[in-house]
Amino acid sequence: SINHKHSNKKILKGDFRMATELLKIEEIQNILHIGRNKTYELLKSGKIKGFKIGREWKATAESVEEYIDTLVKRKDES
Repeated sequence: SINHKHSNKKILKGDFRMATELLKIEEIQNILHIGRNKTYELLKSGKIKGFKIGREWKATAESVEEYIDTLVKRKDES
C-alpha cells in the first residue's frame, strides 16, 4: 500500500479511491523518492501510466503502485 505525504488516506489494493485518486508530479516524486526529471521520464516513456490535464502531468495512485510492482518483480527475478 502507498501512504503519501500530502494525504492521510492510506491507499489499499482494490480500494476504489486508489483507481481514482490523481497524483501530481510532486506527489509521485515523494512516493518514489526520485527527482522531477526522472518522474517526467517515467511518465513520458509510459513506465508510469499518466496523462496531461492542461500543462500538468497526472497519474493515478494505482499506476504508481503498478510501476512499483514491476520493479519488485524485476528484483525478484534477478
